[in-house]
Amino acid sequence: MAGRLFFFLWLLASLFFPHTLWAVEEVRIGVLSFRTPAETLAFWSATAEWLTARIPGKHFQIIPFFFSDLDRAAARGEVDFILTNPEHFILLRSRIHITPMVTLMSVAEGHPVTQFGGVIFVRSDRYDLQQLSDLKGKKVAAVDERSLGGYLMQAWSLRKAGVDAGRELAMRYTGMPHAKVVPEVLSRRVDAGFVRTGILENLLQENRLDLQEIRILNMQGPSTFPLLLSTDLYPEWPFAAMPDLPDTLVKEVTLALLEITPDSLPAKDGHYYGFSPPANYQSVEAVMTRLRANPDRIDFDWQDIFDKYTFIILMVLVALLVTALLVALRLHRGKKLLLRALAETKRLGVRNILLESLGEGVLGGDTEGRCIFVNSAALSLTGYRQEEVIGNPVNLLFHCRRWDGSAYEEGDSPIDRTIRDGKQRENEGLLITRDQRQVPVHWLVTAIQPEMTPSGVVIALQDISLRKAMEKSLRESERRLKDILNHTPLLVMLKDLQGHVLQVNRQYGRIFAVSEVAESGWNLRDHHSPKVVQRLLEMDQQALTRLAPVQAEEELLHPDGERHTYLLITFPLLTDDEVPYALCTVAMDISKRVRAVAELAVAKKQAEAANQAKGDFLAAMSHEIRTPMNVVLGMSDLLLESALEEEQREMVRMMHRSGKALLGVINDVLDFSRIESGRFVLSEVIYSPRQVVEETTALMRMAVENSQIVLQEEIAKNIPEQMYGDDGRVRQILINLLGNAIKFTHEGGVTVEVLRDPVQENQLMFRVRDSGIGIAPEHMEHIFKRFTQADSGITRRYGGTGLGLAICRRLVEMMGGQISVESRLGEGSTFSFSLPIQPLPVTQSPQSEQDRQLDQGNRILDILLAEDRLDNQTLFRIYLKSTGHRLTIVADGQQAVEKVRTQRFDLILMDIQMPVMDGYAATQAIRLWEKQQGVTPAIIIALSAHASLAKRAESLSAGCNDHLTKPIDKQTFLRVVQQIADSVQHNRPFTTLQLYSSQV
Repeated sequence: MAGRLFFFLWLLASLFFPHTLWAVEEVRIGVLSFRTPAETLAFWSATAEWLTARIPGKHFQIIPFFFSDLDRAAARGEVDFILTNPEHFILLRSRIHITPMVTLMSVAEGHPVTQFGGVIFVRSDRYDLQQLSDLKGKKVAAVDERSLGGYLMQAWSLRKAGVDAGRELAMRYTGMPHAKVVPEVLSRRVDAGFVRTGILENLLQENRLDLQEIRILNMQGPSTFPLLLSTDLYPEWPFAAMPDLPDTLVKEVTLALLEITPDSLPAKDGHYYGFSPPANYQSVEAVMTRLRANPDRIDFDWQDIFDKYTFIILMVLVALLVTALLVALRLHRGKKLLLRALAETKRLGVRNILLESLGEGVLGGDTEGRCIFVNSAALSLTGYRQEEVIGNPVNLLFHCRRWDGSAYEEGDSPIDRTIRDGKQRENEGLLITRDQRQVPVHWLVTAIQPEMTPSGVVIALQDISLRKAMEKSLRESERRLKDILNHTPLLVMLKDLQGHVLQVNRQYGRIFAVSEVAESGWNLRDHHSPKVVQRLLEMDQQALTRLAPVQAEEELLHPDGERHTYLLITFPLLTDDEVPYALCTVAMDISKRVRAVAELAVAKKQAEAANQAKGDFLAAMSHEIRTPMNVVLGMSDLLLESALEEEQREMVRMMHRSGKALLGVINDVLDFSRIESGRFVLSEVIYSPRQVVEETTALMRMAVENSQIVLQEEIAKNIPEQMYGDDGRVRQILINLLGNAIKFTHEGGVTVEVLRDPVQENQLMFRVRDSGIGIAPEHMEHIFKRFTQADSGITRRYGGTGLGLAICRRLVEMMGGQISVESRLGEGSTFSFSLPIQPLPVTQSPQSEQDRQLDQGNRILDILLAEDRLDNQTLFRIYLKSTGHRLTIVADGQQAVEKVRTQRFDLILMDIQMPVMDGYAATQAIRLWEKQQGVTPAIIIALSAHASLAKRAESLSAGCNDHLTKPIDKQTFLRVVQQIADSVQHNRPFTTLQLYSSQV
């Protein structure tokens, strides 16, 4: 019973309140998708919800499509609105006549833009490629030959430079996304690359690209466009409506989209700024047509035809010439036959033939108004048969009325009046057909006057229904456009080619108190300052020269005295022949954004100053700690070489290990600080991955000599013998991973493995496996974060800062690789990192092992030590005590300069920070004196507690031969002295220090 009652109530509700139950209508928005459907929905769902909330009775739904799917959906009418890229919009418009409503405004470098373009770039070391014509015959990478910003705009720029991209370039297509093109260029697989604007800036922000590695070809001059640019600009994505949608819905959607602000949820989710009035896409269609990218249009010139069909054209011309001669001969011979044929044709009724050949309806009437002849077009228009018309009054059959539907008074119709006075009359009105349809017609009534008195009339009728429908559609379109312009918050100004204002929208007129329509054009100087007027005229000229939009930021003074910053976009309005006939300027008030950017710049400057202060503090602390640490470690090394009791030796070992641990902490903090501040620089040398693994394993074996742990390496046979990269940082990563593995392994073994990546052949894989304590699953995702360890007990038991793995991860990523870990608690861990195999430069060759080995020479050196600290002087004196080398010590740079002028030294050890005169000033003074005196320059090695590649570069720039970082252990120092002694003994030029590990 209850179920029947519910059904009855539901039926009554559906009968009396149908609009309430079924009022919501689905509106489908087809969006072109380069990503997965889920990612596309995440970008645009907020925009659909925005439209649903603002348009009652409509529910908007986003439907992602790929190119072909969107084509089919549009052809079948399965979508109501379309959001796609410009080139695809042009193709769809030519097939289904869609109309652009608004244009998407993206965000580039914090600025709203409605345009994009293309970028052509090469490696910075390709000095043979300086201009577009140099690309002829070169290999070029691009995403797809259909991509407007990724190929067509570049191909158009090359066409203007005399290079046919389709014929004269060896193209290599990577597919989406655009970022795939950059590695192709950097790895030298191609000579140049095409990408859309904004791609290089995104890679730079993600630390995936250094702009010093590349160079832009055909760089466009300074403008208001904020991104790197090599080509002309083109409009952003249009939001278009299908042709059969109601005008009210199109208007509501347009206004709702224009109301989206940069801080709204749709703009944030979609990563865009908002929407602007529809851009002009004729420039896009022109480029596509000229490059044959639009299959629905054909655009060619006579040169193209002649180049391709030269032989055929010549043969056709010859055939035409022969045919013309034969025709002329035949005409000459058949002249009499032709004249007889014409006379016969006239006799058979030339009048009827001419009447039937006319496209208009034609009928004739005598002086009584009766029809005397009529053609087929007139019968088809009116619906009558010929026998129903001939001999009957024309006015009774063909009811021609005024536009308001009223009939002419008797004897006052245009036909009657022309019969009376013989004057020709032309008018428009309504024709009532046989089936009572009203057809808009244009009629022309002409008197038949073989003599002075009219003998009848000829009436020509033309159906103008299509023209009237087009005029109505045009009026409605103009009204819609006017409504959009008057309700947009943007300022819109229409000007002629001389810069006179013809019309402005309601917002412009309201702010500057001017009339919306200027009958004779008002002058810009009446409402703006001379500076602003000059800038607007310059933008007009640039837009006319480029036949493309131009944008700029300008400050305008409102009549109320307030100054507002506007983003101005000026673009030409073109005819079908691409001839400009007017200019349009659109202005957007960006005052709030400009203030926000200024505030952000101040905040950024303050943050950079704080970061610089932090780096300077860490560098100073490093120097202050390394300087005494040099003495502590050096003296402990010397003590371990002396005769000590076992207990004393153990205490010295503990002191030495603690000093090394403290030095490791300092190095970790400095490395991480330099990485965070972006001042960390990787070196690029040729090295052997096999040798790096073997030497690192041999070095770490000393840490497991007195334990039950087995340390071994497994090196695959198919790894490259040499690679290009930073071997010092690879050693640092391996030492860190091996140190952790040894620290957390109490029994079993640790294995270092190097092999080619089984998934990517161009990647080299390093693995460090151990049988240690393992890592709990809940701690796996945190171990690569800074200052983080598995748990607090690890820190108490094993020590450490928690920076080692974070540094390893950042170093691997900076070298273009990835690092990961697999572990099970209690069973051990495996850390893996992969590095790209960079091809070796052709101009360099790896140094042989024989060249690395030092000769054991017996040359005694005269050494000058410039060092202000007494403890460091003592340390170096003890280091050299048993070598036989002669050591002279001075306490500052000034004394070092004076000593060099009076005594010849083979080697000068120059401390950087000293009183009176620092090491750099002293080095420069010594180099100047050597040059003036013409003596052979001495070898000068800088000594500093600052550990960085930048400091080493500064030392080399000051004139030093190389740079050593404190603390310096005895074996390393003696190896350096031996290397220099060898070069002096054999009279070889000094190049650089050959150390087993990086000193900076």
